[in-house]
Parts: sequence; C-alpha cells; structure tokens
Amino acid sequence: MHISSQLSRKKRGMTFRCIFYLFTPLLYFSQAMQRLFLCCYIKY
Repeated sequence: MHISSQLSRKKRGMTFRCIFYLFTPLLYFSQAMQRLFLCCYIKY
C-alpha cells in the first residue's frame, strides 16, 4: 500500500513536469506572438 502510493505520487510528479515542460514554451510563444501582433497593429 505504502509503495503503491509513493509510486502514484511519483507518476503524478512526472506528469506535472511533462505538462510544465510542454506548457512553458507555448506560453513564451504566445507572448511573443502577442508582442509581434501589437507591433504590427501600432505600425499600420
């Protein structure tokens, strides 16, 4: 029981890390796109 709970916690941690590593570049990309869009919008 104790070992299985520890394993599930580790699994959850791995999943969270994977989501974090996938989400962070997306967040930076979206911010960059917003900035680019704003620059173009101000110019024209």
